[in-house]
Amino acid sequence: MPLVPMLNASFVNTLEMVPFSVSCVSTGSRPAATLWWTVGQTDITFDASSQEHRDSDETYTVTSTLTYEVDRKYHLQPMTCTSNNTVGEFSNKISLFVRFPPDVSVSNVTYEMTDPTRTINCTADGYPNTYTFYAWQHWSLNGHIIRELEGDTILTLPVVHTALRYQDNGEYVCTVSNGIQGMDGTDKRKGAAQIIAYAQPVITIDNEERRLKYGEIGKSVEIVVHVYSVPKFYYHAWFSNGKQVQSSSKFLISEYSAEVEDVFHGKTIKVDGFVLKLTINDVINDDSSNYTLILGNGVGQPVEHTIVLELSSPQKSETSSSGVIIGAVTGSLISLFIIMLVLSFAIVKKRRGQQQCDK
Repeated sequence: MPLVPMLNASFVNTLEMVPFSVSCVSTGSRPAATLWWTVGQTDITFDASSQEHRDSDETYTVTSTLTYEVDRKYHLQPMTCTSNNTVGEFSNKISLFVRFPPDVSVSNVTYEMTDPTRTINCTADGYPNTYTFYAWQHWSLNGHIIRELEGDTILTLPVVHTALRYQDNGEYVCTVSNGIQGMDGTDKRKGAAQIIAYAQPVITIDNEERRLKYGEIGKSVEIVVHVYSVPKFYYHAWFSNGKQVQSSSKFLISEYSAEVEDVFHGKTIKVDGFVLKLTINDVINDDSSNYTLILGNGVGQPVEHTIVLELSSPQKSETSSSGVIIGAVTGSLISLFIIMLVLSFAIVKKRRGQQQCDK
């Protein structure tokens, strides 16, 4: 019967997906023992090579060398060497420690604009489990970096005025390292999730240049407002001089999704928002007015934005104006030519009369 096999290490400490070697020796067997390997419940004997030696006492010494690589799922699994012959079997096991960079996970969270405390959690799972946490990064969903924030496993958002809480929307990236490089050659691992901050709609900063709209009588004019709203607004209405504008062939009311520009925590960025449009067809003098958009999304108070529409009379075309000028000049030249002919005729006639008197 073979004796208990002996391994050449008390444990194996290896990097993920990096080959390692370990040996197992069985002595005192007759006939020669067969050695096989398992990690957890997985038979990995195929990756081992064995050598046997017949000793002077007619027993056998068998040495099996295993060369293998494992991923993180085998971390802390037992590694077992078993020796067996027709008489019996014995086994011995050691622990397997797999060093791997952390998996980083962050969960999405949703807050109301009035919530006093807003946090987001970051969880790291690697070995060794001693971690360095780097600054969190706040990104827009359009890929623009907004700010960096100090934190570790828990990020607590800075306190800002309630009206500015909408600027907390975006993706938050947690960066962690335990000093172990991954297959990509870097030891910094990232996890990301969204903070959804429900707040009242916002008239974005790019509306400042559109507070005054110019139109021309007889033509169409578009009054446009850019809005950021999470959640999306569920109602909106246009008003002119206190009276709601009704959708018609004269007044067309429309909306669509688009990138809009706003300031998030001091940085001007593009965000996903909405464009609300009022189109006025066949503009007349009475359409010159203040147009106010009112909208709400069920959070906070409804918001409004006013645009002043100023009108001008149609401009005459350049061709017509040129024609009038050319016609006027031509008429003046003809009149001047006629006057010169009359004067010339009078002068000639006068000279002839004087000549007859002299004779």
